[in-house]
Amino acid sequence: MSFDLSGLTLRMIKFWTLRKKGFRQAEIASKLGITRQTVNKAFNTIDSRLSKGLMNVAKANRIQIRGLNVEKGILTGHSQTWNARVIVFFSERKGIQVLYDHECHCEPSCTETFMEEAEDWGVEIPNTGSATEALDTLFEGVEGV
Repeated sequence: MSFDLSGLTLRMIKFWTLRKKGFRQAEIASKLGITRQTVNKAFNTIDSRLSKGLMNVAKANRIQIRGLNVEKGILTGHSQTWNARVIVFFSERKGIQVLYDHECHCEPSCTETFMEEAEDWGVEIPNTGSATEALDTLFEGVEGV
């Protein structure tokens, strides 16, 4: 399930993506030809909007929030409705997504999505051929964001 509720402009997404890749504010400023203060101000707005977007999606899905890392764009929680762990995350490619822990009989596109995000989050998922095992590893890797 995908939502465009982040409220981020394309420029904000570019800033956020650079930070997610490990660039510091001074490096981002230099790369984009702007001041570090402009970058800092932008991140205050980005963090506020993204945090609000992730929490609104969690609330709409009745997810109990367990952790939030705005810099990585990850909110972890638990769905009482489905009795499952949940990751609400922001992807520069697909907006805000909701991923429920489940026995995975997904389409390849679903598996590709969470494998791409795992790589971005620094969660190493061994290639066992089992989407369910990969999903378990992903959830374990992001706990305590």
